[in-house]
Amino acid sequence: MIEIDYPPLINPASIILGKLRDVYNAEMNEEAAHFKRGERSEHVNVLGVKGELIAQYFLFTRRSLYTATKLLAQKPLAEPDITVGDKKFDVKAIRTDAPDLLVNAVAHAKAKGITDYWFVQCFDGNRARFWFYTHAEVSEWPQKDCKYSMAHYRTIKDIKKDKTDE
Repeated sequence: MIEIDYPPLINPASIILGKLRDVYNAEMNEEAAHFKRGERSEHVNVLGVKGELIAQYFLFTRRSLYTATKLLAQKPLAEPDITVGDKKFDVKAIRTDAPDLLVNAVAHAKAKGITDYWFVQCFDGNRARFWFYTHAEVSEWPQKDCKYSMAHYRTIKDIKKDKTDE
């Protein structure tokens, strides 16, 4: 696990971009029920953008060479959120109070080209923590019903106990 401070500007920027992403995705969400998140849709989009911005900030400040997909697009892009060398990351932002790391089981099975997952959790104002897992590792996680879909999960309390992830 890695912890960083990120600039406060990311907070309002993620709200604006996340709300725009929600508007862009509204039609798709109506056509594909498995993408719907009901009244939480806007929150999910804001959180997702925030995670991607924080991950990019982390790489930028370390002068890492990376490419990132568009934050806004009319349709979901079939490409990784961030690519660093041969690692192709799907960035997963999780709530501050989330008990688990989650990956949608259907999306995981269809994750063409994704080699790794980068989980981002914000806490204490402008701090974030990261966990990194390979696609193969997530495939081994158990699954549970998460209201809208089945998801692979790993309990955060268990991760913190597991010294091998530090």
